[in-house]
Amino acid sequence: MVIKTADGENHYPALKPGTWVSLTLKSTVTITDKMASFVFALPKDTDHTGCFPGQYIAAKSIISGKEHVRYFSPVSPPDEFGVIEIVLRFESHGIMSQHFKALKPGDRMEFQGPCGGFEYTPNQLHELTLLSSRGGITPGMQLVRSILKNSADKTNIKLLYFSENYNDILYKEELDKYREQDSRLQVVYTLGEAPEKWEGEEGFISSQMLDEHVAKPNMKKHKIVMCGGPAMIISCLYSLRSLNYPSDSIFIYGQFGTEQVKTVYGRNVKLSTHRCDNVL
Repeated sequence: MVIKTADGENHYPALKPGTWVSLTLKSTVTITDKMASFVFALPKDTDHTGCFPGQYIAAKSIISGKEHVRYFSPVSPPDEFGVIEIVLRFESHGIMSQHFKALKPGDRMEFQGPCGGFEYTPNQLHELTLLSSRGGITPGMQLVRSILKNSADKTNIKLLYFSENYNDILYKEELDKYREQDSRLQVVYTLGEAPEKWEGEEGFISSQMLDEHVAKPNMKKHKIVMCGGPAMIISCLYSLRSLNYPSDSIFIYGQFGTEQVKTVYGRNVKLSTHRCDNVL
């Protein structure tokens, strides 16, 4: 996939689905005590990742002689040339987590992609609903950034975002700035522990919240994309089913997404396609 910009320059994909590409760590930024952002330089300043918004990539390292692979949804838009940004939540006993935590600018890792995921293209949806919890906001951020960066894309985004507490809301400043400046984005925050004078929602994403904030299921070209923990995913699926949202309008990030939909909707239900342009 070659991207041609207004200046006539061609931008080529740096990553390839079947080949590992070595990238250099450019910078690291701490987000919370358990999360950090890592920006890797693509081989050329003019390169793009080769991913559609919403797709994920693989990262590989050899640790103590053993190969370890972890999958990430980049938060940087695909047309942010020359770099790719990923966000990692550190697990206490995660081998790859500890490896990433020890990385310093100039260190190298191998990447491959795109590996799958949600392939968004501009103006293929009337409405995109994002249901996220905690660090599950990262796939949604790439979609938000990509859509709002393109003024010609008329897709409306509704984000329902659960966080345990106010201080753990990721990208809040950026999201609030977007929604103040662009009517295409609406954000609903809901907290497990709400501070005094909190004006948002409280508790897990519920049937009542979905009924109140999400476009009704008779709307054409509407996709609901979820990323979060298993409890959040299953709970939202039961709520969506009770509100008559069809199974093929739902996409779930993660290797168990298909099984989660089948668990709630039944083994023989129609599943979501990866490409938005097939949404009816």
